[in-house]
Amino acid sequence: MSIIELQQVIPAPNKRFVAWQAFAIVSLFFLLEFVARIEPSLASSQIAKWFGLSNGGFGTLSSIFFWVYAPMQLVVGLALDKYLGKKFCYLYDRVGWSNYQKRRMIKEMIPVDIMQSVAVDDFPYDNENSDNLLKKMIYEGKIQYYLNCMLPKVADTLKWRYTKRQLNWAEKYENKIWSYLVEKKLLFSSEQSEIQKLTGDGPYTSAFTDVSAPRAGSFIGYKIVEKYMKNNKNVSLKELMEENDERKILAGAKYNP
Repeated sequence: MSIIELQQVIPAPNKRFVAWQAFAIVSLFFLLEFVARIEPSLASSQIAKWFGLSNGGFGTLSSIFFWVYAPMQLVVGLALDKYLGKKFCYLYDRVGWSNYQKRRMIKEMIPVDIMQSVAVDDFPYDNENSDNLLKKMIYEGKIQYYLNCMLPKVADTLKWRYTKRQLNWAEKYENKIWSYLVEKKLLFSSEQSEIQKLTGDGPYTSAFTDVSAPRAGSFIGYKIVEKYMKNNKNVSLKELMEENDERKILAGAKYNP
């Protein structure tokens, strides 16, 4: 069932009721914030006396409140911004999210997004020396391979952010995607428009039909990396992620779909 059909089947909650709920929650947090900030200062002298604290020590003790706020902001931010689920698609409409983006706003995507962020942070893309389509494809393929190793039980549709139809399309037309890249001599193209077209996110890959899977170039990059690791079983995941020579990986993969 599509997102649009879900919106028709699941009625949107009463907007006035939702507004009052939001107001009540914000008011409650304001009250808690008031107590957390003001109450200790009123009793500061007594607390310092009880625990034998200097002014500096009392300041350190007071900062404990913020140690709790910091991680909770991350958790609440993740939940509110991206993972409200299909039931609240109408909220994403207000900020202009596309249907392909709204489809991913589900709690099942949380481990995928977190692990992908870890991978990108630990192994950032190096575009200082050179930047071409093959390099970007291999990098995206390595990130995907990392996700597969870290989240083996998570569905491929979630890890790829594909629908089942899109995943089937990518698997079915792997050979034709590769042929297109070779025939058009795009592998070593440094044209950013071409790189974006084949590895950038979207509802589909604009180089192909509107029923194609998005990031078709990244899918081929993953297949190359997968073949490379099968041919080089002594290479560890860490060694793979740190390998920045895309030509070495392509040659070692002996990729020929």
